[in-house]
Amino acid sequence: MAAVLCSRVGDSEDVAAAIAECRRMGVAVLPPSVNDSDVNFSVDNGAIRFGLSAIKNVGGGAVEGLVEERKQHGPFTSAEDFCGRIDMRAVNKKTLESLIRAGALDSFGDRLHLLKEMERMVGLAQQAQRKSAAGQVSLFGGEAPAAPALFNVPPPEQDPATLKERLAWERELLGVYLGQHPLNAMAAQLLERVSHTVDQITEEVVGQKVTMGGIVNSVRVITTRNGQSMAYAELEDSSGTIEVVVFPRTLEQTKALWQADSAVIVSGKLDQRGDRFQLACDSVEAFSTAANLPKRHFLRLTIPQLDDLETGRARLERVASALRLQQGEDPVEVRVRTPLGVVRLATPGLRTAFSTELANRLVQLLGRDAVQVEELAPIGMAAAS
Repeated sequence: MAAVLCSRVGDSEDVAAAIAECRRMGVAVLPPSVNDSDVNFSVDNGAIRFGLSAIKNVGGGAVEGLVEERKQHGPFTSAEDFCGRIDMRAVNKKTLESLIRAGALDSFGDRLHLLKEMERMVGLAQQAQRKSAAGQVSLFGGEAPAAPALFNVPPPEQDPATLKERLAWERELLGVYLGQHPLNAMAAQLLERVSHTVDQITEEVVGQKVTMGGIVNSVRVITTRNGQSMAYAELEDSSGTIEVVVFPRTLEQTKALWQADSAVIVSGKLDQRGDRFQLACDSVEAFSTAANLPKRHFLRLTIPQLDDLETGRARLERVASALRLQQGEDPVEVRVRTPLGVVRLATPGLRTAFSTELANRLVQLLGRDAVQVEELAPIGMAAAS
């Protein structure tokens, strides 16, 4: 499947369809990362890692040097380190902005914070590279930072990017959602209930009765000439969106189900209006039960007292790598034991996707007593009653 995805780079619809097929096969597709992705799609610990060149506005030429630099001199430790080591003539501001919005620099901080700091980072990097070219010491040269920047980037002054913003950026730049979207957790169950997904709708299906499922993105209610209410809703599944028309009689009977963020199964006849497909709803049922919602977790990690700077830095980097291997919406608190007590580290934008495998890895790194996991309420979706 990684090879299939590589062959489809440049066509976002084909990439989205191939990723949907991966999900149907139970193959995880991990988000892009400047420290983990290759130029193209690759295999990463039994999953597929999104290729950097497949991000919109980011071509292979822009990231080949980036990947080569990382392979020769090790992972990037901060946003500043990243900008200082890559060729800013190849990775221009538009490319850097796309990498940030797509989540490829998430390990260095929140996306909105990085976007705000981008001008400063680029300016410092260009200044450092000019000095380096002139034979001076690079601003980012010398010894490595005391700790990975994942844990020492200053807190952002503004609120972090919302889940809705991050998902919108992913849809725009990757063609699919790779973050923790409710659809991801529901995909397998939905596929068992539907006859077609959005990417399977073609002119050949027009006139047939189909069953589709997903999240209601928006609902627009209008009044007909007869004074009755009907609705136009946007239904989204993991492969795309389609417009659903709900006529007055059906809307009157199912009005409670047509709420933004509700998960529904819709059956009806497929029509075509110009170049757009439209599903005329005959029946609808709720799908957003608690059993379908992904659970959330809060992780509190307590790093044992560091023996020396080098050992501590290496331990923090291993913990950081484990956390960012699977990105999600589970918050993490990181603390370090010191001779003066326990100190909480600043971790802006640090999120992960909890799993048993992640917990076991953290226990191996830190010890059982250092890892605390608290189960939170599921990610909310408006359920129709």
